[in-house]
Amino acid sequence: MVDEFQDLDNVGFAVQLQEFERQRRAVEASLAALVHAASRRGVHRADGHSSIQGWVKALTNCSGSETSHLVRLGTLIAEIPECGRRLHAGEIGVTQASELARVRRNPRCGDQLAEIATTLLDHAATLPFADFKLCVRRWVMLADPDGAYKERELGHENRDATVHEDDGGLHLRAEGGTAAIAAEMLEIFERFRTAEFLTDWDAAVAEHTSAANASQLARTDAQRRFDTVAAIFRAAANAPLDARVPEPTVNFVVDQQTFEEHLARTMGDASAVVNAGAAAIDPVRRRCETPSGTLVHPDDVLAASLIGHVRRVVYDSAGNVIDLGRRRRLFSGAARDAVMLQSRRCLWPGCDLPVGRCQADHVLPWAALGSTAPDNGGPACRRHNQFKNRGFTTRRDASGHWHVFRPDGTELTEPECSAGDRGAAGDLEDSVDTAVAVVVGDDAHLRVLGRGIEDLDPYD
Repeated sequence: MVDEFQDLDNVGFAVQLQEFERQRRAVEASLAALVHAASRRGVHRADGHSSIQGWVKALTNCSGSETSHLVRLGTLIAEIPECGRRLHAGEIGVTQASELARVRRNPRCGDQLAEIATTLLDHAATLPFADFKLCVRRWVMLADPDGAYKERELGHENRDATVHEDDGGLHLRAEGGTAAIAAEMLEIFERFRTAEFLTDWDAAVAEHTSAANASQLARTDAQRRFDTVAAIFRAAANAPLDARVPEPTVNFVVDQQTFEEHLARTMGDASAVVNAGAAAIDPVRRRCETPSGTLVHPDDVLAASLIGHVRRVVYDSAGNVIDLGRRRRLFSGAARDAVMLQSRRCLWPGCDLPVGRCQADHVLPWAALGSTAPDNGGPACRRHNQFKNRGFTTRRDASGHWHVFRPDGTELTEPECSAGDRGAAGDLEDSVDTAVAVVVGDDAHLRVLGRGIEDLDPYD
């Protein structure tokens, strides 16, 4: 089977992948609908099965988890037909539909899913899966605040940690607590881990100069993580018992409406109690989490606002942080924080590197007259930041979604231009050059502007 595809070019591979994925989505929708119809008919009873799961497993040799997935998805499709239609048409993925089916089974808020289904399906079709999953989790917290509170209390009550040694070395385990405590500990861990990485990197640069790369580092990432834990323990041991404990900087991102509603409920305002109508609120604009996307209970945010510092950050409709302070050549201080608060990971499609390990990158390059302002910045990992020097360009649309374009003008989430199409793309670039080359004269800049050339002010 592998040999069948060896004659494909890069475009052919991309086109075939997307076509197979569309077919898979259609088949998954049909399978789930069939299983649900068979369950309603009771066909499993004729063969002595007590449930439809047993009937499916007997005929397909599927695992129990896969069978349960089909049953849940079939129930969702029957109750929310639009989900089945969009899955069958290939507009949403199997994992997105499965996430909605899982939430539908939630006994505390699943019956409210239909009220927000169209909005969530729109997000399922446009957001990367990780962002969509976070969006669904936000909705669950909005629709079921009592359940979120119970989970928080249970996690805090069952917190545990063990440290012991044996012939194999050290064994350390910690679990539970609250999201706020976890965010604080992770901030400390990442700060120490960065120091360990820089130690290795500086040594590699000293030995190999500018040709240094990750393969030449003295330790693996796993080894550095272990040494990070050891460094934290040593730092604690070396500090006097009466020394002032340093306070790490931990960011919580919460929208004003969520903050004020929870504050009012905490103060005993009965009118602020969330009712069933809250289930219809679009969760994309409601946030109460760490910048990495870990949900934080509003109680923890309120407590942090009382004992810590509060910084007001204003976003525009696309989720860009409005300019903070004066402009600089390099992103730093508040301006860099504003860029990093806009996303949870590298802006490059398919890259899951968390924002804490990214650089604040200019969307419109500094060399192309791009300003060092938060609305012209985005988080990009070191690798993909460098890729922009190869003709790739990025932009953020009015909905706040990142788009990355190849040098030929095609978007990274679509197949690149075939040889026959490149002429048309080249004609577009030529016309753009004519329009604005006098103003800027930078190829990467021209491609970005060329996608909306009709909206440009020629004197801007």
